[in-house]
Amino acid sequence: MMVSRMVYPVLIALFLLGCERAYVKPDGFAPYLNTYENRAVTPDRVVYRVRKFENKKGGDLAFWKVALKTHMKDSGYIILSDEDVVAKETPGYLLKMAAPVANQDYIYLISIFIKDDNLYVIESAGEINVFAKYERNILQTINSTDLRGQFTN
Repeated sequence: MMVSRMVYPVLIALFLLGCERAYVKPDGFAPYLNTYENRAVTPDRVVYRVRKFENKKGGDLAFWKVALKTHMKDSGYIILSDEDVVAKETPGYLLKMAAPVANQDYIYLISIFIKDDNLYVIESAGEINVFAKYERNILQTINSTDLRGQFTN
C-alpha cells in the first residue's frame, strides 16, 4: 500500500512534464526558457532565442523589413545578406550581419515574422569561426519553427 502512494506523485509529475509545450531549438543547443522569450546556448557560446512582441504599430512584413534593416545599419552592423525566409509556412525576413565584439568578429542572424497580430523575432549570434559550424542547423531550425508553439501566453 505504501508503494502505490509513492507512485502517484511520480506519475503526476511525469504527466505534467509531458504536457509542456515543445520548444524548437537547434541541435547542440541547451534551452533555458521563460514566458516572453525562449533561449538556448551552445557550450562554445553561440546563442539562439525566440521572442514575441505585440505588433502595436500594426506593421506588415514589408514595414518591419525596412525598419529592421535601417535600424541595424544605423546601429553600426555590417549587412552581409538579407533574404526572405519561411517558418512553418509563415513568411519572414532574415538579416545576416557582422560586428566586432572586443577583439573578435561576430555573426548575428535576425529573422522576423508577423503572425496573429504578433511580431516574432528569432536571433542567433556567435563568434564568426564558431558560428559557422552551427549556421546551417540554425537556418533549418528557423524554417521548421511553429511560431505559435513557442509560447504559452
